[in-house]
Amino acid sequence: MIRKHPYFLREEKDIFYLKKEKERYEINLTFAFKEDCPIIWDNLVDRQLTIWQAESWFQELYIKVNEIYFQKNRVRLLTKGERRNLENIIFFSCIGRKNGEHINHLLEDVMVFEKKCIPKDYEPLLKRIKETAERERYKVSIKEENEQEFSVMFY
Repeated sequence: MIRKHPYFLREEKDIFYLKKEKERYEINLTFAFKEDCPIIWDNLVDRQLTIWQAESWFQELYIKVNEIYFQKNRVRLLTKGERRNLENIIFFSCIGRKNGEHINHLLEDVMVFEKKCIPKDYEPLLKRIKETAERERYKVSIKEENEQEFSVMFY
């Protein structure tokens, strides 16, 4: 899929280089499975650039590559009784979304069975995270906490 991308430049082992005008990115398929992000990226022009500031075409590609990785490794996860890392689900659900960086920050250290409160303004993104988490065999509870917030808990 990466090789067929219009901005694909070259490949070296498990590192794919992409270029569009002045922007240069790499996607490194390290497959460090126990980490929250088995597929890493870098901006080769501005190393201070975060994924939240990356161009939308690159964000979309990065999300797709991550999803394909977990689809291909689903059986391995199931047989080991493991699930996709919750941080990964939240992070990739937030990339490219309005207020995504803020929601990711609010939930970045959430643990299973831990309640977090999220402003009601972020309900659409919270529902997206819930849908993805449920596909990955988590149970998710979203309840109205008060007039301004929802509480969310992952099981």
